Amino acid sequence: MSACNLDGTCSNTGDEDLNQLTQKYPHLDKNTIFMWKQAFVMFDSSRTGSITARDMGKMFIRMGQKPTNIELQDIVGDIDVDQDGGIQFEEFIEYFHGKLAKSDERVKNEEEANLKAAFKVFDIDSNGEIDVQ
Repeated sequence: MSACNLDGTCSNTGDEDLNQLTQKYPHLDKNTIFMWKQAFVMFDSSRTGSITARDMGKMFIRMGQKPTNIELQDIVGDIDVDQDGGIQFEEFIEYFHGKLAKSDERVKNEEEANLKAAFKVFDIDSNGEIDVQ
């Protein structure tokens, strides 16, 4: 397991090479990867290094949810790139990395739309310029 200090430095005792992962995902810092690793370990209740539908079900039950086996298999199937029946940490990080990128893009699009709408309020004659009165 890896440990990270408040200054962002991390040590690795064998699970994942944080330096390698931060090179693969340069916009993710070591602390983010470390937090995702902690979440992964919480889901991996069988401690196999792979999250199964059963592991996922246990976590959902702890959170007060009661998904069906089919729902759990669908969740695992969506994240399990190599389709071996379990989610390894690389697949876990890839999934959340993709979710963050989509979320960032959506926020950027919303901000741009809001800015354009605000501009239109001041572009009274719709000529592409802000009118001063």
